[in-house]
Amino acid sequence: MSIMAIGLLCISSTGGKKGEQIWMNNSLTPCKKGKATHYMVVDDQDAESVFPISLYNITGTLKMKGQSLNEDGTAFHGDFVFFHPNGKTESKGKYMNHSKVGVWERFDAQGNSMAERTYASFDHTKMAYTYVDRMPQYLEGKEHWQEFVKQNLAKYVSSSEDANNRMQVQFIVSEKGHIEDVVFLKGLSRSFDEQAARAIESMPDWTPGKKQGKAVRVLITMPIEL
Repeated sequence: MSIMAIGLLCISSTGGKKGEQIWMNNSLTPCKKGKATHYMVVDDQDAESVFPISLYNITGTLKMKGQSLNEDGTAFHGDFVFFHPNGKTESKGKYMNHSKVGVWERFDAQGNSMAERTYASFDHTKMAYTYVDRMPQYLEGKEHWQEFVKQNLAKYVSSSEDANNRMQVQFIVSEKGHIEDVVFLKGLSRSFDEQAARAIESMPDWTPGKKQGKAVRVLITMPIEL
């Protein structure tokens, strides 16, 4: 089984200090150096608050580069690249909270493109997917969504200073396309957030997201500029 197929999900939470080699066996679980077939290196936290990580085989050949949310290298999050033994890219894509999401590009050992794979991610706290094969769409298109936001939220802005702020809203598009559970991750004030949430909930239904052809609940996070 390839390292990409394993997905590194079986790595134990037992790690080492940043910059040290974490020895791993063929199942990619920490072990003593004498039984190791791979090792991982976790670097210092970068400007984006993630820890760059690299996985090598025992001879030092690079197998993977990515990022972790913790210094143990066990919480994959961000852009990842896996490599063939000859150094060419095997696959590349994104992890979100230790799960593959979105479209992953794949390549053979000669560098030729292979069939892409799409991964869906699920938020158990919201009981909704965060990425599916076909994401929800506002019925009148993205441009009309922005127009709806400006027309319906601008009246709640209390000052020109507020209008220059960049906000971020999160909501669920149900299996029937209804807007539910609107929350401002970054708003202006409690009063604005409450009124704006009600306005967004009143918008026309969306085309629901689909996973393998079936309509599902999808959690959407979007920026808002007024």
